[in-house]
Amino acid sequence: MKKDKVAESLKEIISIRENRNAEYGDATKIKGDVMKALFPSGLYLNTELDFARFGILNFIVSKLIRETNNFSSGGHEDSLDDIAVYSQILKIMESEK
Repeated sequence: MKKDKVAESLKEIISIRENRNAEYGDATKIKGDVMKALFPSGLYLNTELDFARFGILNFIVSKLIRETNNFSSGGHEDSLDDIAVYSQILKIMESEK
């Protein structure tokens, strides 16, 4: 792969990040704050199911952040649909625990 193609690809990635931050805010920082608030005593993940459940919860928080960052402009409909799907996945995982 030529160096110019690598640089071009990296510039594209930087552009995507800048666009996402402009649209959704700095979700990385916000997510850390939210997760700390949700788990103020920390969190211990031990089993495969623990990690899977946390992964789904992480998706839900990401979509919730996207929704709230777009709240004043009418929200983010796709994120609400995704939250509905992820919550049902989490519900099934927890019922099979």
